Amino acid sequence: MKFTIRPQHDDDHWPTNRPALWPIADLPQSVPESTLIAQSAGGAILGGMELSRNGITAIVRGYGSDPIITTNLLHAADHWAKPHNCLDWVGLFCDELNVQWATRRVTDPRAGGINLFLGTTRRQTAADGQELTSLDYAAYPDMALVQMQNLLTRARSQWPIIRSVLLHRVGRVSLGESSVLIAVACPHRAEAFEACRWLIDTLKVDVPIWKQERWSNGAGTWVESKPRD
Repeated sequence: MKFTIRPQHDDDHWPTNRPALWPIADLPQSVPESTLIAQSAGGAILGGMELSRNGITAIVRGYGSDPIITTNLLHAADHWAKPHNCLDWVGLFCDELNVQWATRRVTDPRAGGINLFLGTTRRQTAADGQELTSLDYAAYPDMALVQMQNLLTRARSQWPIIRSVLLHRVGRVSLGESSVLIAVACPHRAEAFEACRWLIDTLKVDVPIWKQERWSNGAGTWVESKPRD
């Protein structure tokens, strides 16, 4: 597959077959700090990534029609963020969450412990015998990303976090796939464990991302967030 990564143009338009639930605003739009486009040799848009920054936090909205495309967009995002020395990353994605990329973002010689959490879709059977086939996630992207930034700020006030990554998917997540990824680097492992657990527990309650269970009979059940203990 041949494609190029380039900045957005004013006349770019997303394909009509894009996912129904995705975090990137339709184009054209008011341009954020940077919007990257993955374009095929034939001119088709295969994916994109909106990038902005709030202090030490890089904010990402990403979609790629193939994991290779998403990986290349993430590498381009690294180059964009490098001059800004972004220590934290938050993002919403429509496709696979890249564990290797997230681990590199939090790797630091000052860190004695890196804790990585993946929330995955597990197999379930309902009381009526129906099997879970997938989970659908919907979000209010602007508010969700602000709340995710707030979570990292609150976590930094409690633990000596060196670097962190907080990513969530929107759209359909199949069995065994990850819907949320949290990576935290701290001087000591106990701090990294505690911060990571607090982040996932609080995210599930405070961030406006909603989950619908999809069953083998085609039915869908929305799941309410449970309050923290």
